[in-house]
Amino acid sequence: SMSEKMDGNVSKLDLVKAAVHASLRDLPDEAKVAVIVFDTESNMVVTPTAVSERDRIDPLVDRIGIGGGTAMATGVDAGLDILDKEPGEKYMVLLTDGDTIEPPQVWDKYTRRASALGVNWTSIAVGTDADQNLMRRLATAVGGQFFYCGTSARIPKVFISQARQVAKQELEKREPFLPRAGKDFAIVKGISAVEFPELTDAIDATPKSGSQTLLLGRDSNSL
Repeated sequence: SMSEKMDGNVSKLDLVKAAVHASLRDLPDEAKVAVIVFDTESNMVVTPTAVSERDRIDPLVDRIGIGGGTAMATGVDAGLDILDKEPGEKYMVLLTDGDTIEPPQVWDKYTRRASALGVNWTSIAVGTDADQNLMRRLATAVGGQFFYCGTSARIPKVFISQARQVAKQELEKREPFLPRAGKDFAIVKGISAVEFPELTDAIDATPKSGSQTLLLGRDSNSL
């Protein structure tokens, strides 16, 4: 069913792929992402990979094809296994356009495990055939968010908003810092290193070949 067109234009699968690509641009580079697809079984198409390696992630997402069936629990189980092994904040985005084959009582063990792991859960139901009640119930059980995407434009909006929310949460955790003099700071005249103001945040940068490093930020990154 993911091959079906939305608004008579683009397939649901292509819309989701485009939404994943777009959302990666808003996630912090140091975050990791994994992508699992499920039909009658689950398959990890992107193993946990730093978002900075977008050029490696994008083609793997593009290769995802159409399957048959909606064994959603297999995908959730695999996703929770990954999150259990990864440090830091944990996020799961669960998306379906169908009605999963598992009985309702199966889901309690997954929501309990997600809660125990502290997973930030987002359920996304795409199209009128998706089991909106189940997707909403799963999100509610974990204290997460539920979104219904009934139009093609809604899918990328939800993905991008979720990515920006993750980035904002990570940004708010970073403590203010004092810049430090870099190896080439001596070329600056009239300013002492003791005069540097405290900065709320900065984008970590890597100096280009031949450039001069005047200031250092967090973790000795160029400022």
